[in-house]
Amino acid sequence: MSPGLYVHLAFCPYLCPYCDFAKWPYRASEARRYLRALEAEAEPMEGRRAETLYLGGGTPNAYDAATLGSLVERLKQRFGDDGGCSEISVEINPELVKEGDFIRYRDAGVTRLSIGVQSFVDAEIRVLGRGHTQADVKRAVEAARFAGISSVSIDLMFAVPGQTASSWRESLERAVALDVDHVSTYGLTVEEGTPYAVLREREPERFCGQDEEAELYAIAMERLERAGYEQYEISNFARPGHRCA
Repeated sequence: MSPGLYVHLAFCPYLCPYCDFAKWPYRASEARRYLRALEAEAEPMEGRRAETLYLGGGTPNAYDAATLGSLVERLKQRFGDDGGCSEISVEINPELVKEGDFIRYRDAGVTRLSIGVQSFVDAEIRVLGRGHTQADVKRAVEAARFAGISSVSIDLMFAVPGQTASSWRESLERAVALDVDHVSTYGLTVEEGTPYAVLREREPERFCGQDEEAELYAIAMERLERAGYEQYEISNFARPGHRCA
């Protein structure tokens, strides 16, 4: 298997209470310094090649589309074979998408978007500390299709505080209705040092037990398989030809 390159863009417009990834609130000056440091780190890596490129976070599209597109172009020139990579993925938050963003991504060579949705249920979106609406997600998927992005994926989360089998089914149905190419479903993990860890200590009854979580996972497997998605990893389901490399 050819190597892949993961690039972490660590800035977010807000910090979600369940997340323990390396991240910081977005400040333009710090975000620019981070990119300069990133490019300095890449400079001496002459001759390294990567078949795939994945920009994760944090929130990569906290950077404007021109900046992100330019970064992708420089990385694929440095690390791609003959100046390219077979798959280039970018994680995005749907509420930050602006008109024309995905056309800029496409022109830079991006082939795959991973949209951080987590839930289509308004109450769960609020509990998760997310800033998007259902309409934001629909617009983002439509914009990606219009731009000609090859694969569109969405992330969903189960075992969210207050979630039920019924509300989880609602999120899955809305994902299927959008006809996306790929769905990732992640069981909530409560990590030490996060606001959710404090919440669970104070109100443990708000969180799912293992049996409930297993039931939600089984619901996802059954519904997505019935909709034509193949489960190829623990959390990942893809239409034919749309596995994440």
